[in-house]
Amino acid sequence: MKKYRLPIAALISLLCLSGLLQTASAQETDTASTSTSPGLTVLGLRFTGFTSMEFGQMLNPWMLTNPTAREDILRTYVNFGVTKQVTPRLRIEAAAEGKMYYNTFNQEQTSSILEGFFMPTTYYAFYMDRAFGSYSFGDVASPFLQLTLGYFPYKYNPDVRDLGEYLYRSGTYPAYILNQFDFPEARLAGLKVSSNLFGMLHQDLLLTLTTDLPPYFDLNLGYVVSFNDPKKIIDIGAGLMYQSLVPLDENLTQPKRVDNSYMKNATVDSLGNIIGDTTTEYYTSAGLKLMARFTFDIKGFFGPTILGSEDLKLYGEAAILGVENYPSDYPTNKVNPYGYDTLAHKIPVTLGFNVPTFKLLDVFTAEVEYYGCTYPSTIQVKDETVYKPVPVPPGNLTTIGDPRNYSTLDNWKWAFYAKKSFKNGIFVVGQVACDHIRNESPVNAFYDTEEILRTDRSWWWAFKLGYKF
Repeated sequence: MKKYRLPIAALISLLCLSGLLQTASAQETDTASTSTSPGLTVLGLRFTGFTSMEFGQMLNPWMLTNPTAREDILRTYVNFGVTKQVTPRLRIEAAAEGKMYYNTFNQEQTSSILEGFFMPTTYYAFYMDRAFGSYSFGDVASPFLQLTLGYFPYKYNPDVRDLGEYLYRSGTYPAYILNQFDFPEARLAGLKVSSNLFGMLHQDLLLTLTTDLPPYFDLNLGYVVSFNDPKKIIDIGAGLMYQSLVPLDENLTQPKRVDNSYMKNATVDSLGNIIGDTTTEYYTSAGLKLMARFTFDIKGFFGPTILGSEDLKLYGEAAILGVENYPSDYPTNKVNPYGYDTLAHKIPVTLGFNVPTFKLLDVFTAEVEYYGCTYPSTIQVKDETVYKPVPVPPGNLTTIGDPRNYSTLDNWKWAFYAKKSFKNGIFVVGQVACDHIRNESPVNAFYDTEEILRTDRSWWWAFKLGYKF
């Protein structure tokens, strides 16, 4: 796949450019908006923000390689942002967010390895939520092209509440998936070029840097297109994203290490000798991801009804998290016994349905996902001094078998999500799910790179109360 990086990049760019050329006379507004709250305007500056508290509980989660009965959740968020319309075409936005959260694992946990971490502790985090500039071309009221540069939120599937939105919330090798409660989107650093054709065809070309997970600062290229029919009955979309198209350091993206190597055509004879083609190759985190999605809204046939705007929507999304296959490293290293051997193990599929609430709630949705991955959904091997694109956690490096049975017990994920907003700015959110959530810890020794709901008995619930302005 490496030798095809430049042709793929050229193809993605041409696809988007062809659409941009068509939109030179279009008079439609870019649908990508970063803020929906009215805010407070003072001296030409628009201030927005929110504060929220969420609480819940994990049931039968894992911490590192140890199961535990429960984990309590309590988090408080404060977000404050400012927007300046510098000129009719140029807008600048920035926002910061602070979080206070608690480490409240089951106090009956007796593992000596985890004893210190299980003591109740309060943690604080402060980070940028967004910081970008956006410039519009064409008619000011309805620009045909927009450029966004900086650190910005990005969401291409408007219907996903928890499961899905794969392109920018996943890895390739290993093909892990990320979730965050009530934040079904990604924050990206780089350049986004957006166009809209007659309010039906929307395109995004994204040139971004990897800033949240290793290998850091690799250059990624993405292209996402969506189509809406005039009655908003059918919304379909597709996209691709080449992760680590241009690595900052090739040795970080594809470590040239024995424990990251494999022999594609080698075998072992009866005496244990390696025979055949002993050419050494190396796993890489770089790869091409593909995505397709749909939404069907039957309300488009009826016109105004007593149903809410989100009621009765049926939607789905599927992705390929790395189109190239790699074999296991057996019988040589036995570090990656799973390999990346078939596309069937790299295709998550989500289906969602918005249950009618007749405007009582903003949305009440049920989502289910099947992801037949046979290896752990982990970002990297725990406690290693360098990043390696292999999926096996410590304690399972010498055998193909695993007590968690990744082949079956974690294949199905599900989520029920509900939200209600009030005119005075108060909002409430609730969710019950078995998804790809991970533990939080600023202590590196206890940061768990693998998702914690690893069996069909693991699930969690959360409730949020907040206020936005």
